[in-house]
Amino acid sequence: MAHTNQDSPESCASCGVHDCAFNAEAHLSVISTDRTAWLLDEYVPEFDLTRIHHIARQDLFLTIWHTSLLGKHGYDWRMPKGLDIKTHPLILLRRSLALRHLPPGGKLQAVLEQFDRRLADTYARQLPYTVTKLVIWQNLLPFLELNKALGGRSYRILAWRAPRHVLHRLLDQAQQRWPVSQTLNDFRSAPVITQAEERAFAHAEQILTPSTALARLYPDQAVILPWHHWPEVDVQWRTAERQVRGGISFLGPVIARRGAYLVREVMARLQLPFTVVGHQLEGADLFRGLDVRYVGFDTDWLDQTELLLAPALTDFRPRAIIQALSRGIPVIAGEWCGLPPHPLLHLIDVLDEAALEQTVRALWV
Repeated sequence: MAHTNQDSPESCASCGVHDCAFNAEAHLSVISTDRTAWLLDEYVPEFDLTRIHHIARQDLFLTIWHTSLLGKHGYDWRMPKGLDIKTHPLILLRRSLALRHLPPGGKLQAVLEQFDRRLADTYARQLPYTVTKLVIWQNLLPFLELNKALGGRSYRILAWRAPRHVLHRLLDQAQQRWPVSQTLNDFRSAPVITQAEERAFAHAEQILTPSTALARLYPDQAVILPWHHWPEVDVQWRTAERQVRGGISFLGPVIARRGAYLVREVMARLQLPFTVVGHQLEGADLFRGLDVRYVGFDTDWLDQTELLLAPALTDFRPRAIIQALSRGIPVIAGEWCGLPPHPLLHLIDVLDEAALEQTVRALWV
């Protein structure tokens, strides 16, 4: 740009040369184009980034970790090379240590939410004003709503479990049904967090989820993703393939929200032997007097199972159910397992012992 009068140089606003390298307005229009930030935590295969959304070169990725280094395979998002990625290994280390040294009776939910808030606040500080769209890991959602990071931005949610307001309603119903339980008050959040998450869900542009139950809750926003390793085999062939008749297994751990009281009542009435998979967390006497044995998840328990009871209030990662279905094993579960229809999957009201008893009789007795 040449100036006709060195004593009175023209300004960028008056010279009319808009493609000049010094034109601030032209450059602002370039860097202000829509940019998406991905706010992530641990990796879940249903949310494979390259499948759920087009990744642009200018996108920003905020994650706690993103490779399998140091044995942290649960954080390997398998991102394409050359992206703008910011990791936060110190928060991951502190969270891992806090969970590892959680004292007996310690509030797991409170510790998890403490670090979710810390991570969400850290991410919010790192969002440039050029970011107008967000893709958000569900655990971070209420805290991003509370710290105002969602304001003025459109966002989509990577959702894999029941929102808190739904979980609290289920826990309240279970507490009325089994008031003796000492564990149904666990995994509850403060009202301000619950309400923030509910507001954030309501205003999301899209909710990306494999959970059919969650999709029914938000039919206008939900985009259903396929479950990883969902069985698409010939059910009759796989069922016929099983030559050794096993027994009934209850998918634990033994705790009220996994359906322990419901299973106790029904199995006591039917007087059937069964196997519990997982630890006893509800109390050592819960299954006293029943014909029961305990095994760990690290055993071949699926090989010895012919019918799987999984009547949990919610099952946010139903991997064991999917494995059972893949092996031709019938499963009795609740709506909030989040799985789509399958010939071997029998959904019941997990607060209704008559429904469980009737289904067990139909499949076994």
